[in-house]
Amino acid sequence: MVPSPIQSQRGQALEVAFHCDYSEVRLTLEAVTGFLRQARMNDEEIMACELALAEGCNNAVRYADDPGRQRDVRVRVLCTDARVTFWVHDHTPGFEWPTQIELPDGESENGRGLFLMTSLMEEVRYFRGLGENILYLAHTRSAPMRSEAGGEGENVD
Repeated sequence: MVPSPIQSQRGQALEVAFHCDYSEVRLTLEAVTGFLRQARMNDEEIMACELALAEGCNNAVRYADDPGRQRDVRVRVLCTDARVTFWVHDHTPGFEWPTQIELPDGESENGRGLFLMTSLMEEVRYFRGLGENILYLAHTRSAPMRSEAGGEGENVD
């Protein structure tokens, strides 16, 4: 029998929609980091994901035009034992993803976000569409953290 090329892995998912406003980005990040903690990611991984996602969400707010500001930004998260992936759906006019991303010089006001995201995540993609764009971020997880030995209410000597 030939093994199937289809592979599946169960995971946990979260979807958050927020008004296109900087004040709501922080609340969204808090919801996502809480979700990642429940998925037993370690603090270092959570911080890397939070920083990369903050850049993506802030850009979704920063570059939205007037019609785009009237629509919610959506963040989707899928967390499996092997990987965590994020999709940020924005309503900006979009931009051309550069072929090469380098840290800009100290005088530059722009460009650090793309560099940061690509430094923190194993995979970063950007899909530009009509009326909606998607930023895709993926991070390969280290082994999930184990819950405390003995669990709640048990005495372990």
